[in-house]
Amino acid sequence: MAPMEITGDVLLQWARLATSALHESREEINALNVFPVPDSDTGSNMAHTMQAALDEATSLPAGSSFGEIARALATGAVRGARGNSGVVLSQVFRGLSGITGESAGMEDVSASLGAAVDMVTQAIADPKEGTVLTVLRAAARAAQHHGATIADVVSAANKALAETPSQLEELRRAGVVDAGGRGLVVILGALEDALSGGIGSHVSPEVEASGSYLEVMFYFSSPNFDADIVAFDGDSFMVARDTAHSGTIHVHTRTAGELITEAFARGTVTHLRIEALPDDPRDTTIDVVVPESAHEFFPDASTLTSNRGLPYIYVSCGLPIPPELPLTAEVLDTNTLVEAVAAVSMFDPHVTLPQARETMQRAAMQVTSVVIDRETEKAGTAGRPWVARCRGQVLTRAATLGQAVEGALTSTVTAASELVTIIGPTHAFDAEGIMARVSESVAGYATTPSDQHAGEQATRRPGENVAPEVVTHASDVFCEIGVE
Repeated sequence: MAPMEITGDVLLQWARLATSALHESREEINALNVFPVPDSDTGSNMAHTMQAALDEATSLPAGSSFGEIARALATGAVRGARGNSGVVLSQVFRGLSGITGESAGMEDVSASLGAAVDMVTQAIADPKEGTVLTVLRAAARAAQHHGATIADVVSAANKALAETPSQLEELRRAGVVDAGGRGLVVILGALEDALSGGIGSHVSPEVEASGSYLEVMFYFSSPNFDADIVAFDGDSFMVARDTAHSGTIHVHTRTAGELITEAFARGTVTHLRIEALPDDPRDTTIDVVVPESAHEFFPDASTLTSNRGLPYIYVSCGLPIPPELPLTAEVLDTNTLVEAVAAVSMFDPHVTLPQARETMQRAAMQVTSVVIDRETEKAGTAGRPWVARCRGQVLTRAATLGQAVEGALTSTVTAASELVTIIGPTHAFDAEGIMARVSESVAGYATTPSDQHAGEQATRRPGENVAPEVVTHASDVFCEIGVE
């Protein structure tokens, strides 16, 4: 058997696969989080840390060496580390950053895992068995055996993870395995996939070999987004653009393996989902239709005039229902445009109309929506204040639009919020600056922990949450905020 070799390309692919897998497993890992504090953030912390590492590595120029990629991953992980689990993850990559050659072998992996065990043991005031440290130590020991493979390391980590409930009372009572240990197994499994040239554990060889017609959906980001997505060959290709460099890809294909491998090679892939389609997908294909005046926000949706005769769900986007809409049409009457954005993001063209509408309705109901407009009671435009309303109730009045946005966000964003969508004249205010101030003021958020001194590594205390992601859409007609 040829010795294992982690080249720079493999290292970067490992980071991409690990990032994707952690995003996919985030909620599962969060649900396991009962020790030391049941704050349900381990999966989020590890996904954020891994994403920070990948972002640092992908900012390097093409052709960067193994050492440069390893150091970038370590730097990004250490700087972006969140929570104890994020710190542990960062130390795994930090151990690889000192390698001077053009690749790493099993001895280097063994040394890296061993160094991570030592560093984590020293960093934790009261290390306990049954935690991520136990799983990390088992992986390090397996890597030390003569002739060990990465599959042996993953197997040992899985075995240690399965035993964690017998070592820690909190896990045994909850009937779960350790959350951080589960995240580490995901990361090590991604290395095994990268070494085998695979696409992760998302597609089984049996399904791929059969030539099944598959629906593939994933969130893709790349500096060369428009050029890269041209390579994703298949039927029913759709792009739900998020930013100029990212968006959700939807495609039907009989070569899912090749397509996903290509996606991982070209950029960052998260939220990957694959489902088998019927032999004749046209029997179940449906469409989503939006008003002409709101179509700019849904470039992959249809309008009443562009629909090609498919059964459809009409999403009102907070606008009046058009009189020409058939009485038998399936309608999702959202109160606002931001509710419609959330609903359309969950549209699945290969389920029944009632099923699609139910899923989209649930997504819309999760949104706290705010509409901002000029006060109507005073005459003249210049002197009228901006007013923000939520469900008909006035949240705030302000002299400027930016102040109204900040007041609305302060009233609606909570420690549980994950996504903020802002549609409006974004050139008129600093959305990122406003969100940063709001996040600092909300209980439970801590962009910089209060006990962190200058120059120290950033970690999260139990109970601290990740500030919500902010997505903006420029518009001179609408001004709305959605908080999920």
